[in-house]
Amino acid sequence: MRQGRGMSRFSGMLTTLAAASTLVGVSVLPGAQAAVAAGNENMRISAYDIDYDLKRDGAVDVTENITVRFDDNSHHGLDRFIITAQGYNDEKHRVYPLTNVKVTSSTGAPSDVEKSADGGATRLRIGDADRTVSGVQKYTITYRLGGVVNKQPNGSTEFYINAIGQQWGIPIDKANVTLKGPAAVNDAKCFYGAKGSKQTCQATSGEQASFSARSVGNGEGMSIVSAMPTSAFTNTAPILEDGSAVEAYGSGGPFSQSTRKNLNLVGGAGTVGVAGLAGAWMLARRRKTGDQRFGGVTPGELPADGQRYDVVRGPEPEVAVRFDPPRDTTPGLMGTIIDRSADNRDVAGTIVDLSVRGYLTMTDLGDKDWLLTAQNPPGGDSLLPYEATLLNAVFAGGTEVKLSDLRNEFSGHLAEAKEGMYRETLERGWFDESPATSRAKAMGLVVGFFALALVSFFVASALNLNGFLFGAGFAAAGVFALFLSRSAGARTPVGSAVYDQSRGFELYLKTAEAKQFKFEEAEQIFSRYMPYAVVLGLAERWAKVFGEVAEAAAAQGYPLAMPYWYIPYGGYGGFSGFDDLGSGLDSFGEAASAALSSTPGSSGGSGFSGGGGFSGGGVSGGGGGGW
Repeated sequence: MRQGRGMSRFSGMLTTLAAASTLVGVSVLPGAQAAVAAGNENMRISAYDIDYDLKRDGAVDVTENITVRFDDNSHHGLDRFIITAQGYNDEKHRVYPLTNVKVTSSTGAPSDVEKSADGGATRLRIGDADRTVSGVQKYTITYRLGGVVNKQPNGSTEFYINAIGQQWGIPIDKANVTLKGPAAVNDAKCFYGAKGSKQTCQATSGEQASFSARSVGNGEGMSIVSAMPTSAFTNTAPILEDGSAVEAYGSGGPFSQSTRKNLNLVGGAGTVGVAGLAGAWMLARRRKTGDQRFGGVTPGELPADGQRYDVVRGPEPEVAVRFDPPRDTTPGLMGTIIDRSADNRDVAGTIVDLSVRGYLTMTDLGDKDWLLTAQNPPGGDSLLPYEATLLNAVFAGGTEVKLSDLRNEFSGHLAEAKEGMYRETLERGWFDESPATSRAKAMGLVVGFFALALVSFFVASALNLNGFLFGAGFAAAGVFALFLSRSAGARTPVGSAVYDQSRGFELYLKTAEAKQFKFEEAEQIFSRYMPYAVVLGLAERWAKVFGEVAEAAAAQGYPLAMPYWYIPYGGYGGFSGFDDLGSGLDSFGEAASAALSSTPGSSGGSGFSGGGGFSGGGVSGGGGGGW
């Protein structure tokens, strides 16, 4: 089961790397905007007023009234970037068709418009290259964007847009936004600041919603969220297209066909060479950085005083069944030594262990939720630092808390608890370096190799060469480094001994049979070992064994009592057997892992629910500056 956990984590790393590759391909930021930023001195926007007229078909008509002060005559006008394409998933990208573009100026500033594609944005260059502007100038920009609404599961449809995008490189003194649509706005929110900011600005819902913020621009933005009934719209589907949002080059290239062929051969030879060197490097590293063990000592044992031994590296030995966990090793620490990782499930098992030891009780509320209730600290027991940190964090708000109430609030405390586990293993001499640190270093190599692979692929493809041949060698090196990262955090000889003891105990939990237990000892053993079973993903199996023990005991007039630390759904009267208890605790491990690690989400979702919106989280927006 622990192997399964490790493979899941390995697959997750591959998915992350694949997503990073996709991101490079689909989220091409407008390159010209960086150049515009350099020309933004000596100008500012004193007022930025926007009117949104949302249509039933999911499009929006936009009117932007921008008052600009040019402090000198070095500018020709405005550069306005409007986001018209964004990433959606690995196979599609979302587009917002831009039509009906028109620019006027009530102050007589040149209002010619040159429209061009710039990555996932459309660039509007407003002005005249033969004329400059100075003083206060006013521009009115009108256009239509299609497919901008997002249908939500709760029966509402949202318009979530970056009214002022973070790409504006000049100060904006104040921004005012009005919104009307096919129905009244039920709810409205406004966020401003740097990307990800939760700082709110003024928002008013109603037949016509209004929003306002001050001091934005210069890398800060303003995002608005509004909700209307889905029934008010005839079309809420996003507009999706295949492939990436932008292609940097066409099918041509700077090389002749024969030169491309020769360069591709060089790229192929380089791929073979890089892959071969990376493979040899990985094998050499594994021989030098594998787990250390006591040579000539029985696996799981420590050398006797005065016994001579060598420190060796090599494959894992076979272990014998061990009928109890390693001495003074908590479930969380055992989980950490087994797979070199302080996992969410290790933390969940720690909560169960604290319940067994009398620090709290767990009440099954149904629907994968539990009520945790603090108890008076039991006498004769002490907490490790990471256990105290976890317990205090869980009950920071009172003596009772629902597991679901910790969602989106606990991820920081979870990280502290995990760090405490790593720190405890280091103090016990199980690792020379925190596995998390070792893994981070190894993943740095992985990311570096895959970054080289991506750069090589895209640069070669842009030159109409075979990008695969140029990037595959570095990708292979990245895969080798990824395999190596799985064993990052080598165990010391002492750590390997504890690891072997833990594997022996895991084998016991996997193979134990009901007939091995004495009735008078069963209840104590069941509770004591259950937290370890939760950590190892064996809670259902362990409970099933004790279900058989309970049946045999009852048949002989020795009924086993329900554990006092776990209150089943419906109270003790609803206790239907140890099998249900095991299933419940296995579900608790999964639910706790999800709840304790969750953080507020926003990408592609609602601007109201699931943690709410933030500045920069909507569609469109873009930015601009002077030219």
